[in-house]
Amino acid sequence: MTFSIAIPVHNGEKYLKATLASAMNQRRPADEIVVVDDGSTDRSAEIVQETQATGAVRYIYNGTPTGFADAWNRAIQFSKSEFVTVLHQDDVLDPRYLEIMEGATREFPGIHHFFTGYSYTNELGEITKKSPLPHDLKPVLYSGTVYAHKYIQSVERNEHIHRCPGVLSRRSLIIERCAYRKEAGLIADDDFFLRVGQYTDVVGISEPLAQFRIHSESATARVASLTHRLAVDYEFAVRYHFHRSSHLDKETIKALGRLSIRFINLLLFEGCYTKNKEFIRTATELARTLDREISGWRKSSLPYWSRILWMVSINTKMKLIATWFYCHGLSFLNKFRKAVTP
Repeated sequence: MTFSIAIPVHNGEKYLKATLASAMNQRRPADEIVVVDDGSTDRSAEIVQETQATGAVRYIYNGTPTGFADAWNRAIQFSKSEFVTVLHQDDVLDPRYLEIMEGATREFPGIHHFFTGYSYTNELGEITKKSPLPHDLKPVLYSGTVYAHKYIQSVERNEHIHRCPGVLSRRSLIIERCAYRKEAGLIADDDFFLRVGQYTDVVGISEPLAQFRIHSESATARVASLTHRLAVDYEFAVRYHFHRSSHLDKETIKALGRLSIRFINLLLFEGCYTKNKEFIRTATELARTLDREISGWRKSSLPYWSRILWMVSINTKMKLIATWFYCHGLSFLNKFRKAVTP
């Protein structure tokens, strides 16, 4: 049984040394550490080459960046082991991670996807939050359907049971059946986690054995409007999972729909608050698409005053009401925006 740690990199010099150190200092050594550089223009290559002197790291350069989901798949394709962990350039693994994961794969030899709990850290590496209690090193087996339900509920509560660092998958599962999808956008990891249960049951260890770093230079932090991006991405997820044969149960699909509604609704408010016509137009288009998947969602999922705003935003005959709302409702909108932003 062999294990690879695959590290996709794009201009990751600030945290890359710590990431590489955590991969190299596993108590159960990785059979290989693969760094796939997606067109970096900083010191990333130099940092990796310093570690290559020890023979512990294999470095591959890709001169044409095509986005982070493609970079994840590319890093997995270059890996050679039976199991692969994707480790982001700014995240860190606990020294016990591979040792404990290997034990879980031996205890559950037929399972192709494993996860552990996590800690959030700041730019200095200080722990700011941990995955939900209880924390335990005992592996727990979930059906693929139950895992997807448990995961999407935790996303809806903003209390994820796991994040991308700390996930171990059989390489053949990703290569042959369930690759990360670029079209899923910023939630390519969530999209993968929801689909993977179609092909395998899942084993989880709730003990935090990976660190997810929150900082101002991350991919999500660099997005001009996270609300806009997530509204588009969750609408894609709804279109994919609604009205098709799926291993997801009804409650999981409903939770996915609620997430889509949350961000489309929030995008409309952000558009009104900032007077951004593009946001209002996108929210309206996404809402029309959602109408085909979840009929009557405005009446069933939105408060009355929110429905009024939707009516105002798409009805040109109500410009006087809209003008009043812009003039007198901005402070209220700001409070709402702060309350619902995850």
